[in-house]
Order: sequence, then C-alpha cells, then structure tokens
Amino acid sequence: MEKEFKFKHFSLRLPNEMRNWLVDESAKRFQSQNAMIIEILRKEMNKEVKGSE
Repeated sequence: MEKEFKFKHFSLRLPNEMRNWLVDESAKRFQSQNAMIIEILRKEMNKEVKGSE
C-alpha cells in the first residue's frame, strides 16, 4: 500500500520504504501512548467510583 505525502517534509527526501516504516512506527507509538493514557484514566475513574460508594 503506497502512502501519499502532500506536504513538504523531510520524509519526502527518504526512500519509500524508509518513509513508510517511519509513518508506521510513529502511528504505533502514538497508539500505544494513547492506550496507556486511556488505561491510566480508567484506573483513576474506577478509584473515584469506588471511593464514592
């Protein structure tokens, strides 16, 4: 699957394989950070719910 870049960015100067790898890795990292943040928020919300009961 070819990814298209419509903006001027340093990744435009990279070969396609490296550019695709960079995009995939940054997406994975972003998703894992989001998952971690969501997990922390869930734990905190559960603590508040248990504390109010």
